[in-house]
Order: sequence, then C-alpha cells, then structure tokens
Amino acid sequence: MRLIYFATTVVLLLITNALQSQTYKPGRISDGQLRMLEQGISEDASAVVLLDAGVSRHHYTTNTGFEVEFRHHCFIKILSEEGLSKANQLIYYWDKEMVGSLKAFTYNLEGKEYIQTKMQKDAIFTEEISKNRLKKTFTLPKVKVGSIIEFSYTISSDRLGYVRRWNFQSDIPVKKSTYKVMVPDYFILKTPQFSGYVPPTRCDRSSEGGAITLGGSQTLSYINQIYHVEANNIPAFIKAPYLSSSKNFISSVYFEISEYRFPNQMAKVFSKTWGNIHAAYRKSEKRIGVSANWRKMDAPSGLFNNNS
Repeated sequence: MRLIYFATTVVLLLITNALQSQTYKPGRISDGQLRMLEQGISEDASAVVLLDAGVSRHHYTTNTGFEVEFRHHCFIKILSEEGLSKANQLIYYWDKEMVGSLKAFTYNLEGKEYIQTKMQKDAIFTEEISKNRLKKTFTLPKVKVGSIIEFSYTISSDRLGYVRRWNFQSDIPVKKSTYKVMVPDYFILKTPQFSGYVPPTRCDRSSEGGAITLGGSQTLSYINQIYHVEANNIPAFIKAPYLSSSKNFISSVYFEISEYRFPNQMAKVFSKTWGNIHAAYRKSEKRIGVSANWRKMDAPSGLFNNNS
C-alpha cells in the first residue's frame, strides 16, 4: 500500500509541475487546460486573473543589433456584471516602441464545451496621449458573465537599458503571476527590487549559453542571465483615497540595467549616479558659460564623487 501511495504521489507531483511550467500559445488552449486554469478560484470578486505571464528578453539581429522584446499573455475569468469592464483592455507604450502580435479571444461555455470567439482588427484603436506616449485600446467580443478572456501581445524597443516593471497585483485578485527576464551578460543587470506587501513565491536565477552572429562566419558567445519571479493567490490592490499614486505600494518587481559593454565598443552607462549627473550639469553649463561652483558649495561632502 505504501508503495502504491508513493507512486501515486510522485505521478501527481509530476503532473502538477508540468501544468505549472506549461506555456500556452495564444488561441490554442484546450477545454481541459481552461478548466485547469480556473480551478480553485474564489468567486467573491467581479473577475479574477487566472494567469498573467510576461517575458522580457534582449536579443540580437544582424540588421538592427540588440533590441528588447516584451511578451505579455493573460487569462481573466469574468464572475459578475461588474467584471464585464475587463473586456476593454489598454496597452501603454512609447512612440519609439512597436506593439505587435496583438491577439485576443473570448471563451464561452456552451453545453460541455468552450466556444472560442476571436477578436477582429476593427476592435483595436491607437491614440496619442502625449508627445511621446501612445495607447492602444481593444475590446474582446461576446464577453458575458462566466466568460474567460485571453489576450497577448509583444512590445519591441531599442531602449536597451530598460526592462519593463512587472506588477503582480491588479485591481482584481490574481491566481498566478509570473515574469521571466533574460539579459545577455554584455549588460550589467542589478539585483531585482521588489515593492509592495505580497512577497514572491518564487525567485530563481539561472544562466545559459548563447551566441550571436555578427555577419559571415563571425560569432560571439555570451551567457544569458535569467531571472524567473512568480507570485500566487494575490489579493486585489485596493487604492486608498489619500494615495496620489499606487506605483510605490502595489506589489511589483523592478529590474535595472546599469551598463552595456559590447566587445570593441565604448561602454554605455544607463544608471544615473550623483557623479554622472554632476558631469552632465558641468557639460551643459560649460556650453552656456555658467560656473557650476555654486552648485557644489552647499552640497554634502562626497555628493558629487564619481565613485558614489
């Protein structure tokens, strides 16, 4: 009996681990996978995020060099009339970034099967909200109480020093939130910083080898730095009336790239220190003929030290 119990436990653990590590292709999820996603959720909320998955990776192409690609994939279950607002989704991005591969699907249970409805392109709108900031809005079709909605997209950018901040929390409960960051060791990646009150349930760091082709037969090898952070069963973030911004209180993770060092090229510094801020001031003031001595007069000792 003990042997049978042990074997059964091992099989269940293997199945659970496989399901947890499973990735879904947009629009290609089975009925069984949908049912697995919504297992164990509380129906007290208006809606619940079943899975929120993000990946940020720096990758190299011979035409453009390094660029950053962010991929976002999300499933939400609608539980009440109030939750129907989740059919309307937003993507904020900068003017030099490109949003691509935007797909969205609604799943409604009819009888014993989920029927999929795909979002059409005429449901997507782009709006300029400031000089350098844009917004895409899209509305999923045939959403009703009980629906599961799915959406995914990518954002490509040449801002090599920028890794998107990841929020584990939302204004509705989140069953599982996972974020993976992959950065070649040409980039100096600082230890991730967490904010908020919900601790991650997983924070793994690993590495793997890779190579880039520069042209012809010339290749360069590198080590890919990989961070994988995850949180489970996250309560909804309730914004207090006195909060002007929830950014510093919502549970999230932030990655910072301090420097870029590529072979045979000058290093590029992304992080701002008091030293390079002061150097920038000195450069601008020299250009307009103003002395910077007054700035240093009342500054605390060591404030403008290049090593700070």
